[in-house]
Amino acid sequence: MSRFVGRDWQVPVSLFLAVASILASADEARAQACPAGKYCYYVPAGIKEPGSPYSVDWDMILASSFGTVTGSYQIGTSPAVPFSIDPATPLAVPLSAAEGIASGYGVAERRGIYIEVDSDALNVSRRLIVGPWQSSATIKDHTRSLGRRFRLAGYSLNGASAGDSGFDAVSVYAPTGGTVTVTAPPGAPSPFWEGSTSDTVTLSLTAGETYVLRTRKPSPNSCDYDITGALLTSDRSVSVSTGGRGWGSAAGGSSLCGSTGCGDDGEDHIFPAINTGTRYVVNSYGTNVANVVAVVADTDSTSVAINGSNVATLDAGEVHYFRPSGVTFIETSQAAYVYQNAGSNGCEMGLGFVPPLAFNSAVLNTSAFNVSGTGVVSMVIETTQASSILLDGAAVPSPTITAVPNQPQWSVVRFSVSGGDHIVSATGDFQLGLATGVSGTGLFAYYNIFNVAGCGDGVVDAGEGCDDGNRINGDGC
Repeated sequence: MSRFVGRDWQVPVSLFLAVASILASADEARAQACPAGKYCYYVPAGIKEPGSPYSVDWDMILASSFGTVTGSYQIGTSPAVPFSIDPATPLAVPLSAAEGIASGYGVAERRGIYIEVDSDALNVSRRLIVGPWQSSATIKDHTRSLGRRFRLAGYSLNGASAGDSGFDAVSVYAPTGGTVTVTAPPGAPSPFWEGSTSDTVTLSLTAGETYVLRTRKPSPNSCDYDITGALLTSDRSVSVSTGGRGWGSAAGGSSLCGSTGCGDDGEDHIFPAINTGTRYVVNSYGTNVANVVAVVADTDSTSVAINGSNVATLDAGEVHYFRPSGVTFIETSQAAYVYQNAGSNGCEMGLGFVPPLAFNSAVLNTSAFNVSGTGVVSMVIETTQASSILLDGAAVPSPTITAVPNQPQWSVVRFSVSGGDHIVSATGDFQLGLATGVSGTGLFAYYNIFNVAGCGDGVVDAGEGCDDGNRINGDGC
């Protein structure tokens, strides 16, 4: 996979110019720049804890999908901690309000987690797993997640309720510093951001700093400050998580709000716009109003088709919302973001960044993860490979297999998983969505290697010098 002959890398010409500009900047800070030959994960600071009377706690799960992964993690300014794991021995790292979590909003501080390893087989999940506000974010490695342009999305229930809730937020991690600009979605109420009189906020971050910016909190029974479609840009590569915390609105402001009588946290780590795609598959996990998909355009005149039928044409920052009824195929005319709010039980949901359909023909197809409570897996896989799926080395119990509408070459395999550590494998590449729940709360994220659309698929796309069907950069195709 290559955007220039002799190298495996999918990068358009515009990014070459940006990279050249970075390299030419003699004053650019190099703190926490990922060393050559390593994979780095930059975990943005988590949204701070809800207010009293809730008791909350966080953790971070490090799991190897295949082989032994060796490296270290560093929480904030604390010393680096070495680790070595294999698929059978995930590592649970306790976090706290002082470790990996923002101390507040609108504060530049070193609260991120820097992970440096020798393989991209690592699955990283930062979770809020205790109390009524539960959420999870799966962190993508630096080759996929660092970027300069992002479209954000919020949690579907962002009305105000008890505790510190009723807002959307974006968390930024600047490994080498930079100037970050965040602009409200088109048509959003003004002013939009907490502590600002403007719809645009500019942040100056030094190397290794994090910053959590949140929207204003809505008036009772409204969901006015929906971050979905907001634009984040930076003059240096940053790592970004997006989401929010709130409650169902009695009034119902936008398509993402409704009278639900429940609320939760929602957050996930996302790709830059350059690594998004045009084809996506989602599945429904419940019937609640909060089970919503958002298609977010980053380019004007982006058409959106659902199961083969055109449903909208969007300009940059505009959003098409819908509630999926089972397996659903989404296709856009230009690269776009897709987000989903989903949960495995009750009405409380997590926010998931949906990966674009991108399958590699020469990849080791295994995913290791931890389930908090009980869970539901929804896997997208080539139809011919659906019967090869194993759960912990055995046949999957009572799976449901559904063909993707109008795309019979792909199917979605759904099955239940119990609490604890699990390994899912198959002879074909796959995307694995996991919705889990404890005491009625929901965590939702994807646990797989996040491939970039068109890269490593064995097809020489426009701008690629070669594509040998794997995701190894620099092997000369």
